[in-house]
Amino acid sequence: MHVGLHTRLKPGAEQRYEEAHAAVWPEILEAIRAAGVARGLIFRDGLDLFHVAHDYSGAADDKLRLIFDL
Repeated sequence: MHVGLHTRLKPGAEQRYEEAHAAVWPEILEAIRAAGVARGLIFRDGLDLFHVAHDYSGAADDKLRLIFDL
């Protein structure tokens, strides 16, 4: 199953976002894998972020919502 999310950065947070995603902490990557995400991508267009995650188990949707605090 694929899960798609759209989020938006707060104006002025672009540099902080770029710095945080330049080297993602291993703990964050492990939490994403533990949620059942096999592969994930984030595309950025200005303040808009488009997240795509592939979940082999079919159970990651609710866990992804918790990770992204939706």
